[in-house]
Amino acid sequence: MATEEIRNFRIGELIATGGMAAIYKGIQISLNRPVAIKILHPHLARDNNFILRFEREAKAAASLQHENIISIIDFGKEKDKYFLAMEFVDGPSSKELIESGPIPIEITLFILSEILKGIDYAHEQGVIHRDLKPGNILIDRRGAVKIGDFGLAKAQDTATVTVTGSIVGTPAYMSPEQASGATVDHRSDLFSIGVLGYEMLTGTKPFPGETYSMVINSLLTKEPKPISSYLEHIPHRMETIISRLMKKDPDQRYQKASDVLTDIERVCQDTSITLNEKDLALFVTKRDHYLKEVRKRKIETFFNRGLHYVNLGMARIDDAIDQFSLVLLLDPDNTKAREIYEDLKKKKAVKARPEVKPEKRKKTSVFVYLIPIFAGIVVLGLFASRFGPKFLQKFYKRLRPIQYASIYISTDPLGASVTLDSL
Repeated sequence: MATEEIRNFRIGELIATGGMAAIYKGIQISLNRPVAIKILHPHLARDNNFILRFEREAKAAASLQHENIISIIDFGKEKDKYFLAMEFVDGPSSKELIESGPIPIEITLFILSEILKGIDYAHEQGVIHRDLKPGNILIDRRGAVKIGDFGLAKAQDTATVTVTGSIVGTPAYMSPEQASGATVDHRSDLFSIGVLGYEMLTGTKPFPGETYSMVINSLLTKEPKPISSYLEHIPHRMETIISRLMKKDPDQRYQKASDVLTDIERVCQDTSITLNEKDLALFVTKRDHYLKEVRKRKIETFFNRGLHYVNLGMARIDDAIDQFSLVLLLDPDNTKAREIYEDLKKKKAVKARPEVKPEKRKKTSVFVYLIPIFAGIVVLGLFASRFGPKFLQKFYKRLRPIQYASIYISTDPLGASVTLDSL
């Protein structure tokens, strides 16, 4: 097929092949520009279901015009071939980047941000991708990130699964609702983006398995290992973002791609991580140079900024810890950074410890003693008004102590009789 032409396109070398179609590099003859041409496999070109799906999804993708989505140039049938001509991206997929090892956090965050921009736009247009995975994220040599294969359902093969009426997508990157055959919405794409981020940072799939059923079982019943178990010093908020994207319950995930973008931008602002196409382009084209030279400068920047925050005192201790965490994330063997980091953590722990103060004895107010006395007087007054003074006199007499006295009496004339009345 090296010299074959379809309409206005000359077909060149094979780029990739999948369960549904093969992709070739080609030339748009009228404009003499490179294009990618996807051609439906011959045995599927006789199946009306696949033809309708190919056409429907091609039209859906063509309706999306965004810098982070591969542009559709043409679609149609030529003789017995159904084809889709697209923008050609001169660069690797994120799958190829991952195969060379974990991707640095600043590069991962930039790629995720660009994916989220494209997906947010697609969702606003009512389009759900349903098959976001590393092989569908392309990066050109200028650092532009492009989402490909938008919404295309894949025929069943070793990499993808299509079960009519139930499962469409790639098992390792499916959402739980997608894997169980339930109806999916835009939040399913957000789950897949979380899986992408996890794998780019760690180099490992969050839901591994040697077979399709093992992957699905892991996806539906297990939680992934924390990213911090691979990257000890990853910013906690970054790990939280990825974890929230991968919540099994769609209601517990982010509800919009724009919300994820906002949180990523906030983390980058607070930690002084810079995201730009220039770094991504250098990483894609000169990975070893980037990891050695560019990251060395970033380490120095984070280290010096951390010292600056240390000099500002305890009020900026969290900022200082963040900066030295990034140094250790990029350079785990940096002993000086580790010493400062551990010292800062200890100081923060001491600061957070509640101060125990001796209890002061409370002074007893004089009113505490006056209250019962006053109450007694009131009760006595009420009692007196109820029973009257006579009763009180009798009561008083009963309480009065008995007194003893002697009387000497003389009479005139002697022997006269004397009578005494008792009191």
